[in-house]
Amino acid sequence: MLKVIYLVGLFLIVAALSYIAEQRKPPLPPDYEEEFIILDGERLKPFCFGLEGLVADYYWMQTLQYFGKKILDAKSRDQAINIEDLRALNPKMLYPLLENVVSFDPKFTDAYLFASLVLPTVDTEKAIELAERGIKNSPEDWRLYHYLGFIYWKKGDYEKASEIYERGSLVEDAPPFMKMMSAKLKVEGGSRSVAREIYKRMYDESNSAQIKESIELRLLWIDALDEMDVIRQALNNYKQRTGACVRNWQELIAELKRMPQARSLRIKDAVYDPSGVAYKLDTESCDVSLDQEKTKLPLR
Repeated sequence: MLKVIYLVGLFLIVAALSYIAEQRKPPLPPDYEEEFIILDGERLKPFCFGLEGLVADYYWMQTLQYFGKKILDAKSRDQAINIEDLRALNPKMLYPLLENVVSFDPKFTDAYLFASLVLPTVDTEKAIELAERGIKNSPEDWRLYHYLGFIYWKKGDYEKASEIYERGSLVEDAPPFMKMMSAKLKVEGGSRSVAREIYKRMYDESNSAQIKESIELRLLWIDALDEMDVIRQALNNYKQRTGACVRNWQELIAELKRMPQARSLRIKDAVYDPSGVAYKLDTESCDVSLDQEKTKLPLR
């Protein structure tokens, strides 16, 4: 009980000092983006007296709130968000926050998963560093090899990713998935089937709603790539038959209805991507693309 009172007291003192500093801070330039100060988790650990898990949960909530605020602020400015490249959001405190989470709880699996999923879109080397730290702390957890292999896969280093999955497959209780992914990466590399397998597994492993939502968008993005392939095939079929590109969605929809593989498409007045936004039809180049300004899906 004394430990809890002690820790609560520390938090209250920090909150009070933060309030005083906020009231007395000097005027800041309008283009200055203020970030909160994060204390070094390794230095704080000796003062937690067995409550490291509670502090890790605190920093985990801070991480999600910080990242969520970055997204909301960007949306409020009508800033396009590409979840495959978040450098424009300037989330410079993301790594320190995640580092604090795993400093207090080295086995905080969702923190490693979040780091492997989001951090590479900001700083790949920091993501690798954190994932390797996880493996060092818990070499018996095959999931950490999965996360590190994922980062190398995103980086395009399929040989290294395959090697990591192979190492993870040797861990006790590792599922056959790890061995399978090692083999698939050697043959298929950056294929969509590999991407689906990896993302689906990461989705199943997470307990965080925010992480699952992010992974769902990536899976829907892969679906969109497949759908655009079908639409391009219809565009090509029409051009071969008529000698010209379609002039509008109505002509293309009529062509799509001839194709069995188009039955799963969301067809109304146009064809809609998995996030509910109409694809962009280019009648000059006979091509189709995601609407970059409206779609919720990742862009490449």
